Amino acid sequence: MTRMLKTVVSSAALALGLSVPLSLVLAAEARAVVVYQSPTIGTPKGSGSESKGALTAFDDFTLAAPAEVNAVSWSGNASTSPFRIGFYANDPAAFAGGGPAAAPLFEFTVNPGGAPDSVLPFIIHFTAELGSAVSLAADTLYWLSIKDIGAPPSGWAWAGEAGGTSVSRNAAGDSLQGLTLFFALENNPTRVPEPASLALFGAGLAGLVWVRRRRGIAGAAGAAGA
Repeated sequence: MTRMLKTVVSSAALALGLSVPLSLVLAAEARAVVVYQSPTIGTPKGSGSESKGALTAFDDFTLAAPAEVNAVSWSGNASTSPFRIGFYANDPAAFAGGGPAAAPLFEFTVNPGGAPDSVLPFIIHFTAELGSAVSLAADTLYWLSIKDIGAPPSGWAWAGEAGGTSVSRNAAGDSLQGLTLFFALENNPTRVPEPASLALFGAGLAGLVWVRRRRGIAGAAGAAGA
């Protein structure tokens, strides 16, 4: 094997080998971390709180540790409409145990994906990315609202079961519903390549470019000597 051929083979192998770490990093899928899950989440028991048109449903939650939330899952009857998701501070004066503040801390409009429940197929389990992360403190009472904002102006209910502190809001004010509504808050990280892997990949590409240049030079020299 000539010196030129050895150089071409070793450089190509180097480029291929050094590009592998990046492909592995990009292929690795980071798992979503469940930050909070309503305590009775599972198959709905037939209860729900309408949250569409004039009505907005809320349920409360408290985190054990500070967290960032960028995805939400919930259950309800079927809908292909966009939803509005709001995170609210607690208003201690609303009820004996508090209630949602008048305006949200954060609010998002999402188009969720959904899949039917395996036991009750008319119940859909929705999930949606928020588009940006919400930073939430530990040991702080918050309220979550999930509302179908499509047409017609009524008919969608957030699924849950009896027993809880959910709230329903309309133009006349807030009222206690006494439900636990099904939802989960998640941190769904996007895996990014490590700088070292990017550097290796760059070195591999540089090797391929060098090989092609050497081939071009060798071809030109051969043509000139012919």
